[in-house]
Amino acid sequence: MRGNKEHLHNYAVAWTGEQEKEFSFEAVHSHIRKEQALRFIRASPHGSILEIGCGLDPLFTYIIDFERYFIVEPIKKFAEKALEDKLGSSRVTVRNDYFERCFHDFRDIPLDCIVMNGVLHEVPDPRLLLKCIHEICIESTRVFLSVSNAHSMHRLLAYEMGLISSPYELSETNKKFKTSVVFDKNSLSDLVENTGFSILDMGTYFIKPFSNQQMEAIITAGIVDRRIIQGLDRLIPYMPELGSELYAVLEKSP
Repeated sequence: MRGNKEHLHNYAVAWTGEQEKEFSFEAVHSHIRKEQALRFIRASPHGSILEIGCGLDPLFTYIIDFERYFIVEPIKKFAEKALEDKLGSSRVTVRNDYFERCFHDFRDIPLDCIVMNGVLHEVPDPRLLLKCIHEICIESTRVFLSVSNAHSMHRLLAYEMGLISSPYELSETNKKFKTSVVFDKNSLSDLVENTGFSILDMGTYFIKPFSNQQMEAIITAGIVDRRIIQGLDRLIPYMPELGSELYAVLEKSP
């Protein structure tokens, strides 16, 4: 995530505000996103892991069987939280910086996994970020990333209702969290392949019929109970292209 100090401050304030709500659907969505990344880590060799953009809830707190865990987080408040969470562990290293500025320092570290959860669509230059990641990958490195899905159910519904002029239009939530682009499968595939990666797996997760604000309102009002979240999470096999977010697992092309 590149940008000026005001941009980072506004992002941190927006996200901290969501965490402080009695019930935040953005926080629910973040939890689902995190679980998707953890499934990837647990299913892959993960002795050495790099997480780019950890937010307020770094993934290392949910796994124990790693040798080294590196975090690069540009927002000072989030980096400080990760430092607190590591409880003095020498296995965890936290760096408060932009990855594009410090990626050279990882060139001699053989990484098993690189995780970039909900980050790529929030940077002004996704291509540059992917190129920097490509520079430090070895043949066996696996990269996991997740981004917003332009063809999610709630975006397509909003488009058909005339609320947005295009599924690629930035929503209010996108603007709040400084999203710069909304990907679909084709545009994400083109980007990663043009920056030197091969796609091992790609798909969507979590069916979200309405915007975060609408989901929050109907659950808070008791129109539906929170069991709906589990049900929506299980609908992907029936609607595999319509999940709220895209994920991809990548390796460096030969």
